[in-house]
Parts: sequence; C-alpha cells; structure tokens
Amino acid sequence: MKFPFIALFAALVSIGCATGSAKHVSPASLSRYFDDASFSRSQRISDPDEILRLNPATVAVFLNAFRAKGPDVSSREWLVGYTAALFNDIEYTDQTYTAQQTWDKKQGNCLSMALLTVALARQLGLSHRFHQLIAPPAWDRQQEMMVIINHINVWIYGEVDNKETATSDERRQPIFQIVSVIDFFPTVKSFPSRPIADKAVHAMFYSNLAAEALVSRDYDRAYWSAKMALSFMPNYPPAWNMLGIVYGHRDHPLTRAVYAHLFELAPEDLSAINNYAIWLNKEGRAEEAATLRRRVQNLRKQREETDMNPFYFFDLAEKARQRARYRHAILLYNEALRRDKYQHEFHFGISISYWMVGQRNLSIGHLQRAIELSTDVSSNELYLKKMMLLSNKRNPLKKL
Repeated sequence: MKFPFIALFAALVSIGCATGSAKHVSPASLSRYFDDASFSRSQRISDPDEILRLNPATVAVFLNAFRAKGPDVSSREWLVGYTAALFNDIEYTDQTYTAQQTWDKKQGNCLSMALLTVALARQLGLSHRFHQLIAPPAWDRQQEMMVIINHINVWIYGEVDNKETATSDERRQPIFQIVSVIDFFPTVKSFPSRPIADKAVHAMFYSNLAAEALVSRDYDRAYWSAKMALSFMPNYPPAWNMLGIVYGHRDHPLTRAVYAHLFELAPEDLSAINNYAIWLNKEGRAEEAATLRRRVQNLRKQREETDMNPFYFFDLAEKARQRARYRHAILLYNEALRRDKYQHEFHFGISISYWMVGQRNLSIGHLQRAIELSTDVSSNELYLKKMMLLSNKRNPLKKL
C-alpha cells in the first residue's frame, strides 16, 4: 500500500518533514535542559553518518544498473527513471529509516525516500538539495493523538553545456540550471518549495525517531533521539516538543522549563501549546489547560487551518453517525475524504453510514478501501471481521 504523506504520531506535534521558524539558540545554553542520568541508553539509535550511507553490495547493484543506461541518457534523467521504478516497489510506512534500511526493507516515509534518493545521487556525483514544500499541512491522528505533517522531496541538478557562450574562467564552474524533482508522491510537486540544509534533515530524522519511540512508550529512546535532533538544530521546535512530551510522561522536574523555552522559540506553535495543556491537565491544573486549549482553537481559526483539517469534518461526521443522522454523516465524511482520501477511519465511518441508509454497494466499496489502507493490526482485524460477516449476508455494521 502506498500513501502520500508521512504519518508519525504525537499529541499535535509538528514533525516529520516540517521545519518551522524559531529564534536562534546557542548549543552551549542547552545543557541545563537535559538530564542524561535519568534515561537509559540501552538501545542504540542510528549514528549521523549512517543516515545516508549505503553498503558496498547495494552500491554495486545500483552502479551495475547505471552502467547499462543508454549513451543518450544523462545521469540525472536516468536517476529520475530509476527512482520512479524503485519507489513503485516501496511501501509507505509510518517508520523513518536510513537510506540503507529503506533499500533493504522496501519501506519508508517521505523522509526515508528522500534520504535514499540523495544517497543514490551521491553515488553518481550529482548535485542535489533537499526541499520542503510550502503547502497547507496534512493531518494525521491515531489514538487521540494528532500531528501536523509537511512534505520533503529532493531536487537533482544537471549541468548546462555552456562552451559556446562562457569565458574560459566561467567554464571552470558548471552552471546548474537543469533540475529534476524526485518525490515519492509526485502530484505534490506543483506546490512551491524552499531548500533546506542537511542539518535540518538530520534534525527531522531524529525528531521522527523520537516520535516513533513515544508511540511505543519508549521514553528513553525518545529522549536520546530528541537530544540528537537538537545537536543538529538547537532552535528546532519539534525536537523541543518531543523533549517536553518525554519529560511530561516521566513527571520530570524539567518539564516546565522545556515548555517555557519552547514558547520562547515559537510562542504560537500549536503543538507546543496543546502539549503543554495536556501536561497541565495531567497535573490537575484543568483551568489553565482549558485556557490554553481555547487559545489553540483561536489560533487555528486565525490561520484558517480548521477548513484544511480533514479530522474536523471526520469528528463532526462521527457525532452525526452516533446520533443516527446517517445521511448528514455521509456528507461530512465526504468532506473529510475530499481533503484526505487515505485515512482508513474515514472510509470505515462512511461505510457504516452507507450501510444504514441501504446503499450496500457503496458501503462494501468503502469497507474494502479501509482494509486496503489500514496498517494498524487491530483496525485491520476489525475491518476484515466485518467484511466476513457482510459476505454471510448479515448486518455487520448495525451496532457500530
């Protein structure tokens, strides 16, 4: 199964392919926010030099394929075609992998694909840049946790033959004007983008690892991953967000200090405000938490993100369905699907509603799509069970 966007989960954490603006922070000032002694380092995380490294066997396979290219095809053009075929066999997954892991597992998210692309481009000596798309954020959620997601791709540059027009001095410096955009989800290439530094990509990589560790409740691994991200970009809000969540789960005395620092870096970061509200509520400070949640809602309205968030319509649809307003629920589910057709929960919800209004074929179609899209074992088991019951001509959806 292939999906367009990266999907990592934390409580409204802006991670994955996001960067974000923030004030500058000196690395020397960070030490007071860390407490290494409180977190075990029994599990190893990838070293920075492993992120883009390919092993000799992989390089040999790749270069053998490259040597078979025709003489009229440039290295840049060949790589575009090669990665298109390669990505067709790679399954989108929630996990972030190094370039070699992505190659071996044939799985990865948009950042994983970008890392593999750059690793391959380097084998051919091609100039490249990571780019972040400037586009409305995508959203994802699991188990009451939400993430704002952005997208990253890779630009590959080719040299222009300037022998006819350039001076002898100019000929020593290639002019990079031809560019190909390599993207796991090509249809988003119409959005404008901006180049980002390699250190930002490293920060994203380790922030993603921290988020994945949080989903698994591995707070030790999350701590070390967040700290590694901050070693590359001390002013990276998503990594501070991760650290705040880790400390909050451990009831660590540095929790408040980390959130305070995060607000200095990004005072209107929805992720930071929401996560701090969750922690305050956990601490029994419900009134303060409610105030912050209202602030999050106001900021969303100001930025008109509610309309871009498919889960806004999904939540309304779920409420309508629970009240047996099935036709109204179908309209709302379709609004959610219009914004994001890759969420299995949307298809399952509208499947139930279609069944209840007697539109059996549409119900079955969306239930099948939910099964195709779901990577969650428990959800998949539920959907398959309902499909089996439906095939026995029973009503599998009536009580859901």
